[in-house]
Amino acid sequence: MSEEGTFPLKKAYDFLALNNKQTVIYYVKNELKIPDTIIKRSSFRRGYLIKYFNEQNLLQEFLNRYWETGLTPQGQKIMNNLLNNYLSDCK
Repeated sequence: MSEEGTFPLKKAYDFLALNNKQTVIYYVKNELKIPDTIIKRSSFRRGYLIKYFNEQNLLQEFLNRYWETGLTPQGQKIMNNLLNNYLSDCK
């Protein structure tokens, strides 16, 4: 899936950097515990960041500025799938 078709990690990292969240970037890239059974590690990171952005009330701003696809029904479905997979995989 291309960056346009899924939640864009690089843009998410750029957004975090602009919001002085370098510690979150470091955590996601280096310390986030990804289960050994996960094949698509980037999808796990995407799910984590969607959850984080939601909890920090940053998701809407990110979508408006960096990934307008996330505002569409298709984008919402993609994010829900990534989030649900993340939540089920980290149990």
